[in-house]
Amino acid sequence: MYNDFQNFWDKKWDKVDQIWPTLFALKTMDFLWEKRWVLLDVWSWAWRDSLYFAEKWFQVESFDFSQKALEHLKNYANKWWLSINTTLWDIKSYEFVNEKYNIIYSCNSLHYFSSNDTKEIFEKLKKSLKQGWLMFVRVKWENDSEFWKWEMLEENYFKNWEDLKHFFSIDYIKSLFSDFEIMYIEEVSENHNKINWWVVKSSFIDIFWKK
Repeated sequence: MYNDFQNFWDKKWDKVDQIWPTLFALKTMDFLWEKRWVLLDVWSWAWRDSLYFAEKWFQVESFDFSQKALEHLKNYANKWWLSINTTLWDIKSYEFVNEKYNIIYSCNSLHYFSSNDTKEIFEKLKKSLKQGWLMFVRVKWENDSEFWKWEMLEENYFKNWEDLKHFFSIDYIKSLFSDFEIMYIEEVSENHNKINWWVVKSSFIDIFWKK
């Protein structure tokens, strides 16, 4: 199933040319006061955010399983003389280095997995964050307009052709980080620029933690 999903995203990223940062990235910057920390951008499908943080002098490591996404990122990074390390891998099987990152950043990239896979992925990311440092996550909220419209695979987890989507509740995402300090949490509904340039109203949970 996830192999089909990878092919699905490679096709979507083939000819996309969006380079401005997301609203979530701009919000994140309000909580960051030092610019040379090591920042992991999980699933840099929104490579524009990797570029944005690199421009702000973070040491950016961008992780994705889409070759096309990383090709776009590398092209823009070379064009603008930005230093960004990239990793092409499946996050389900990749083992991150423990206690490596000052910042873990994930915008719309961790709501594509089953409940069991989600828990395992979050546990790996938590271990890779240095003690006392920060994690910023945006995921789909169960109040989103797309909720219940697709084929249900399990509770709050749906499939639409090759696409997958896991919709989160506040209680569920809090349970994944019961051992972390919540710095900020908000349910957000805002205009969202999709890959095909359509603008839709989407609903998210934004949550910032400290380890």
